[in-house]
Formats: sequence, C-alpha cells, structure tokens
Amino acid sequence: MQTKVGAENKAWKEVGKMEFFKGASEGFLREIVWHLETLAFLPNTFILKQGDPGDCMYFLTDGTAEVLQDGKQLAILNRGDLFGEMALLYEGKRTASIRALEHCGVRKLKKTDFLRLCEEFSEFKEYIESVAQSRALSSISARYGPRPPVKERGK
Repeated sequence: MQTKVGAENKAWKEVGKMEFFKGASEGFLREIVWHLETLAFLPNTFILKQGDPGDCMYFLTDGTAEVLQDGKQLAILNRGDLFGEMALLYEGKRTASIRALEHCGVRKLKKTDFLRLCEEFSEFKEYIESVAQSRALSSISARYGPRPPVKERGK
C-alpha cells in the first residue's frame, strides 16, 4: 500500500541531506524538489516490479528495500539510494523489482520531469547514466557470474 504524504519544506531538508544531492547547485535542488512526489511503503510491499513500464524513478529517503531480479536478491538499498533510472534512460521495462523490507519513504520523479531535468542539468544526466551503467554490469555479473580471464593467443 502506498500513501501520499507531502510538504515541500520537508522535501528540501531530506533532499539536501542525501549523498546524491551533495554538491548540486541550488537551482537544481529547487527544480527537483518542486517535482518530487512523496510516497510511503509498508514492509513487503513492492515499490516497482520487474517487467513493468518505466514511468518514474525514486530516491529512498527512509528505510531499506531489496532489489530482486527473477526472484533472486541482487542488492539492498538504503537511505539515499536511487532506483528506477534504467527504464527511464533506456526507455524499456523495469529490469528488477524493488520491495520494501521495512517502512520506506521515497521521493518519486516522473519521467517527463526526469527528461526535462536531464536537458537542463547535464551533470544530473551524466551521474544517472553512470549509476545505470554500473548497475547493468552488476546485473550481468550476478546473472552469469564473473567473467573468466581471457588467455592471449599462443600462450
């Protein structure tokens, strides 16, 4: 079950404390806070499901959640982590499910706002792309195991 809670000044305080936003310009913070929607999730509730269309991304403000791909746990998310960005960047379906392990507070950023912020603030887009690339590589490694060393020809 998700519940909409609110208040922009609370969002400003939360966002300002998150590692992801440290060093961000005041203009960027003002813009993103304006577009973030606050949601809360109960334990064992799916925040998003693998295979669903990607229409938003999230920032975890409270609690912990697990990342599941094909039912296998890949990672644990903690306060300050972001998720859901891959489907927005690559315009595909969700590559993993996220399930709340305890009461979780999240800030949701809709796709239209995400795309506009990426256009206006290139550093935001670059950072999100680097997170997505890192996760894609981790997902491949988790699914298929570490890549074996490659032997040089003739040795």
